[in-house]
Amino acid sequence: MRASAFLLLFLIVLFPVPRSVATAQNTYSVHQIPIRKPQCIREIQLLCMEYQALSTLGVFMIEKDAVDAIGVPVPIGVVLEYPHPTKACYMVLKERAISILLFNIHRYPFNYKSGDQEDTYAKALRRAIAYLINYTQLLSGIPPSYASLASNFVPTWVDDFLNRFIKSHFEYNLSYAHTILQSAGFEDSDGNRILNDPRTGDNLPILRLYYSYSDSVLERIAFQIADSCEREGIPLTPYPIPPTHLLSKLRERDFDVCLLAWDIKSPYPLWFYETFGPTGLVGLDHPRLNQLLQEMLQLPYPDCCTSICDAHKVIFDIVPCIPICFLSHVYVYRKDWENLTWSEDGIANLWTYLSAVRTNHTVFRVLLPSTPEPNPWFATTINDQALLSAVFLRACYPHSEYQLASLATEVLLEHEDGALVVTINFRKGLMFHDGTPITAVHYARAIDYLRRFSDTIFAGEVWKLAKFERYTLLNRYSIRLRFNTASSALALQAISCVPIVPGHLWWLDWPNCTQPRPATNPQLALVDLLCGSGPFVVQKWTADQIVLQYNDAYQHVSVDELAPPSLVWNVTEPQGPTHYDSVKAAKEEAESCIKELMYLSWIYSIASVAMGCLFIAVVAVVVSRRR
Repeated sequence: MRASAFLLLFLIVLFPVPRSVATAQNTYSVHQIPIRKPQCIREIQLLCMEYQALSTLGVFMIEKDAVDAIGVPVPIGVVLEYPHPTKACYMVLKERAISILLFNIHRYPFNYKSGDQEDTYAKALRRAIAYLINYTQLLSGIPPSYASLASNFVPTWVDDFLNRFIKSHFEYNLSYAHTILQSAGFEDSDGNRILNDPRTGDNLPILRLYYSYSDSVLERIAFQIADSCEREGIPLTPYPIPPTHLLSKLRERDFDVCLLAWDIKSPYPLWFYETFGPTGLVGLDHPRLNQLLQEMLQLPYPDCCTSICDAHKVIFDIVPCIPICFLSHVYVYRKDWENLTWSEDGIANLWTYLSAVRTNHTVFRVLLPSTPEPNPWFATTINDQALLSAVFLRACYPHSEYQLASLATEVLLEHEDGALVVTINFRKGLMFHDGTPITAVHYARAIDYLRRFSDTIFAGEVWKLAKFERYTLLNRYSIRLRFNTASSALALQAISCVPIVPGHLWWLDWPNCTQPRPATNPQLALVDLLCGSGPFVVQKWTADQIVLQYNDAYQHVSVDELAPPSLVWNVTEPQGPTHYDSVKAAKEEAESCIKELMYLSWIYSIASVAMGCLFIAVVAVVVSRRR
């Protein structure tokens, strides 16, 4: 028996239990929030106030136990002014925004003309300003954990190698700036300390440098840039305006120069396209740049890095904007909410957080800088997402670092004839706030709606960029999507940017769905506009306060049931099953292997006993013959 045991041990070491075959690969990581059943959170109160008041009073309101958190990043100047609060704490996410000096290339004097008719005078003026700025002085006295100089548009958390490899070559160089201006004909011919424009023969007009008055750090940077330009004869005047007015100026292209703190979102290639694409923030319609941006979107990482580098070269040659510095996002909340989780979109997910964190509070009170956008199609800012993540759930959040509640149980990705096929299985038994069951049909009609209004809703443009081809409804709770590309990054982004809205309210002829309501003015009552799929229902909506009440229909739904979907690559079958449970498959395979080993151990034990008996018999026969 001892020999049998050693033989069995030898076989187990030599032939270990095989692991599951590598046919599934998890393509993203999540930050696991400790899952517990909902405690006492029954209500979310959002107090909306003017941004400047929020920035200056928000920390004190947390100190006085008046609120629990500020729902958006606070200006760095506030943190520098109150570095050590008693009851509030700061969470810093580095390089989540970039400060950009943006020129209006759509009007004089910085106007850009695409093609071969580039205005050399406007380009010389933009380039000269880039060399007039003393970059190292801009951030003096600011800790590097809050701000760092930017020589490009790639933060280190995206790619540290690219960040070090791509350099703008813009540096403080007064003599070179003078050479650029003089070569283009900009001179102070009448001695009034203002340069004359060779295009008109007159002095350069007084130019306004707009910035948000709520951030003292941006204000300091704006005054230093304006002072550098003024000394060299470029009349640039700092002009503070409210953040909402600044956004209106950007949309209408009604500005000379803007100093922005522009949030950097994931996935990075899509943010880069949003910023520098023909309809993006900068509005630069350049043939070569457009080609590089399209290549970047279609190539997987790291193959897209070459396109990103070449795109930077075009941008630095034209100079529609200048990277100034990377800025951190600083969130403020009460210290006793220690498990609070944040992402680039504010609170990662109110439902997941409020259901998972251990707390004795029944009300979660959040400060917001303004009333959020109630239309789910246009809820794109941090402010909007913080609210609507509790009212509207989405199919999945594949690019998030955090564990987010979603309506899908599984997202299956497959390659088929050079195309990407994605199968989504939805949870059963959930309902919209008006009692209508949530099915895959609503998701399909939301895709139709986005594609119909792709010129108005940016999420619809994402579906175009992802080369979406068609969808097929497999059953009431499963849908299959086909993308005419092998790249999964944009496809997953397209899938995640669809809010699950009740189609019977957004289509006038549901379920035929040929007459959609207008996206910008759907003419829906507020209760219908905010009829979502999430566990919180809007009870009050005014200009200064929003109240969300817990939806009792979610009482039977546990947090475990709303866990993130499994994201699976199936590389063995072209279409694959509509449902594939990798954990269950591995468990079954392990049980099968254990049964086989037990069976073999019995065989070897019996064989060992038989061999022992045979040996004893042989020995007995030999001994008897010798006698």
